[in-house]
Amino acid sequence: MLKKLNSDYLGLISSTLCLIHCIALPFIVVFFGEALHSIEHLEFLDWIFAVISLYAAYDSIKKTSSNYLKLSFIIGWVFFLIGIVFHEDVIFSYSLHIGSLVLIASHLINYKLFRQNSCEIKYEK
Repeated sequence: MLKKLNSDYLGLISSTLCLIHCIALPFIVVFFGEALHSIEHLEFLDWIFAVISLYAAYDSIKKTSSNYLKLSFIIGWVFFLIGIVFHEDVIFSYSLHIGSLVLIASHLINYKLFRQNSCEIKYEK
């Protein structure tokens, strides 16, 4: 079933959910106070998002002929990975958000180019 999913849809969903997870969790803890203060960051979710986004980015890289998009997927995923590995450091934690945004934008552009047939994308059936 995973092969049948469009990698751009999968990448958009994964990157967006990760971004929501990363941005919303601090606000939830602040709003609900001490009752939720003991909740730790669920690091395993970050790694699940990383694996899914790696698959989606890799699949999209294979299918697009745009070198700019290929580079964009790679840069986005590297920023994403740096943010996960160094999430304890405030400066590096923003790298995860930047990576997610770059991946979201890359998947949107890739999908738009595919829909417009402006870019050769080799989608398999």
